[in-house]
Amino acid sequence: MVRTDWSRHWGSDAYFEHPYLVREAAEGIVATGIKTIGIDTLSPDVTHVGPGAESDSASHRVILGAGGIAENLTSLQGSKTATGSSM
Repeated sequence: MVRTDWSRHWGSDAYFEHPYLVREAAEGIVATGIKTIGIDTLSPDVTHVGPGAESDSASHRVILGAGGIAENLTSLQGSKTATGSSM
């Protein structure tokens, strides 16, 4: 689980400029054997908005390609996970 507290930007344009996992980060995570990744942003991938906007969904493709699941989450402020732990 990746906690950024980005949900505080919900309803603003800044929400779409969220932190995300680059392909190499996703590859490193799945290389450890982790199969489920949750991040409290709109997506684990970069989000482009506007006319003609696209995303290559690189992190999703890496995670799903390894048989994993990537989920967007919200309001993790009360979560009790320690840094570097996995669930």
